[in-house]
Amino acid sequence: MKRTITAWKRFTAKNFNISWQRDFFDHRLRNNESLEEKALYIRRNPERANLISSYEDWPYVWKGRDASPQASAKQRRVTENAPYLKTKNQRLAAFDRIDIYPVISSEFCAGRSPAYVLGQIAEGGARIVQLREKNMSKLALAALAREFRRICDMHGMLMIMNDHVDIAIESGADGVHLGQDDMPLADARKAGPGLILGCSTHSKEEALKAQEEGADYINLGPIFATQTKTTGYNPLGMEILKSVPPLLRIPFTVMGGIKGKHIPELIAAGAGKIAMVTEITTAEDIASKVRGLRRRFI
Repeated sequence: MKRTITAWKRFTAKNFNISWQRDFFDHRLRNNESLEEKALYIRRNPERANLISSYEDWPYVWKGRDASPQASAKQRRVTENAPYLKTKNQRLAAFDRIDIYPVISSEFCAGRSPAYVLGQIAEGGARIVQLREKNMSKLALAALAREFRRICDMHGMLMIMNDHVDIAIESGADGVHLGQDDMPLADARKAGPGLILGCSTHSKEEALKAQEEGADYINLGPIFATQTKTTGYNPLGMEILKSVPPLLRIPFTVMGGIKGKHIPELIAAGAGKIAMVTEITTAEDIASKVRGLRRRFI
């Protein structure tokens, strides 16, 4: 009996201490304006989110105590797109709202770091980004992916990892984009059931095959000639937008040699999600470039 009482006291004291520590930390987070600390804590302890703030109050959590009750467009985007609160369906709903789809590769950042470029893209209002590195070690890429996740969390952006399903899962990415020679879609789905799965396609046959194999979206490209990726495929041209989209049950993006001047005709042809690389990442003022590109969708 004595041993039972002693064990109970230890259990109670231990759990009281844990409870007290967590309650104290919750209180500190409610009144602390450190965005990164909140993001990190909530990603690790999502069940505590409602103790820090109600879902409707997320703009205050992310912008600090002095945020206006009338949340800005950026604040609303953070509330809508907070990836650490998402189910697969919520991620897909956020994907449906994208317009510009920036793709970042360090070799096309005009000497600037990919993280800096992402920060500027986020300031411009983009809702999504893809990290694509073809010549980086997996160790360095995993570290960069975690940094991308941190920045995307701060701005309410979806993060898509190119090629590497394992790094996508480890970094907490919202999705992974696969090529024709990457992991099969069925295997990627098993490894990361909560991920958005995208697939690069270069013909009607590849697009329909990817759809049947479970892709959540496909990319059609290259639409125009491009120097940012050696695909071995000839440009598909605008004609592909007449034959493939009517056969799809899933969203599609377009990519390849696309510049700002092409956006109006692409939208008119039904392409509402447009992936771009150098038009954005090599711009002198990236944030202004993104804002200008997004205005073309209005």
